[in-house]
Amino acid sequence: MRPRKNRGQTWSEESLSAAMEAVQRGELSMHAASRKYKIPRWTLRNHVISGSKVKRLGRRGIMTAAQEKELIFLLEGFAKTGVTITSKLIRQEAFLYCERNQLKHNFNKRQRMAGIEWLRQFIKRNPSVGKLRVIPNQLKKP
Repeated sequence: MRPRKNRGQTWSEESLSAAMEAVQRGELSMHAASRKYKIPRWTLRNHVISGSKVKRLGRRGIMTAAQEKELIFLLEGFAKTGVTITSKLIRQEAFLYCERNQLKHNFNKRQRMAGIEWLRQFIKRNPSVGKLRVIPNQLKKP
């Protein structure tokens, strides 16, 4: 078996932007622009169709950044009412959030919770979630 060549992405967002503008103005065909700016033809095609000029690797996330912020707000509300924020609670609430908002997800439907890897990445993207603690209810009377 021959070793795989790891070419990776050799193009930049600037070259993508220039190629997209050349195609949209009609100066170059999609094929000519991909050759000139050294961007794979299908990559350029997908970016021209979507209008996105952001270079991004990997799969799309299940939730957008705004939806994740909403989930964090929900979890902060739980902490304020005295509910202990555990990893299991976060995973369950993420599943319920996706179900309520009809988001396409690959969470475990039998256990009705998000996966551990999703949680790890979620906390990596939102470090404040790992610091959530139960906030004592100050409205309680002694």
